[in-house]
Amino acid sequence: MYKLHRGSVLPRVAVKHTAEGTVVQAPRPTASDVGQLVLYGIAFLMFLGAALMSKGGAALFRGLNAGGGLMGFLAMLSHYLRRRRLFRGTLLVRPWPIRLGGEVTMKYRAMLKKSAPVSSLAAKLLCVEEVIIGGGRDVQKKSGALYELDLQCSKHERRIVEEEWTFTLPPTLPPSFEVKCNYVRWRLATVLTTSGVDVPADFALLVIPEIAE
Repeated sequence: MYKLHRGSVLPRVAVKHTAEGTVVQAPRPTASDVGQLVLYGIAFLMFLGAALMSKGGAALFRGLNAGGGLMGFLAMLSHYLRRRRLFRGTLLVRPWPIRLGGEVTMKYRAMLKKSAPVSSLAAKLLCVEEVIIGGGRDVQKKSGALYELDLQCSKHERRIVEEEWTFTLPPTLPPSFEVKCNYVRWRLATVLTTSGVDVPADFALLVIPEIAE
């Protein structure tokens, strides 16, 4: 039996309204991220302990599980450490919310810890749909990009990164949408490169339908 969704289908985005526009902050690592790292570490140790206590084919199987757990832990740790290198990232958006078919201006500003020099910046506007199918052990999560727009960035080294973009969103794309098992998420994804290390800084956006004429 399906339950009807009640309330708004628009996602909540934490913003600050100013006279110049609406400011969106790039999220920093939280205690929840640390908790996930700890859980992955514990899972790896459990798989490793089971592999060491087993013999024959069971030891090989559990050893492979331990290796997979280690790879997952290291990947998550690397992502966490790269995110921690961001000191501050802000995006000033006008208008807010963004309207399909309308012009939008974004002013981007970011700085790494210890004012580390940024050799390059890549920025992309994304619209991604995510669907959750089934439940329990049979749950499946599928996602796909519905729209991508590469934004032009200056190519020179700097310690404070500032960019400004103005563009129009196609009116035929879906607006932001969030219910229990279906999401349409808009975001600006950026990557700052310093000393060969990529530091991500993403910004959630709120996009609503165009005005009917």
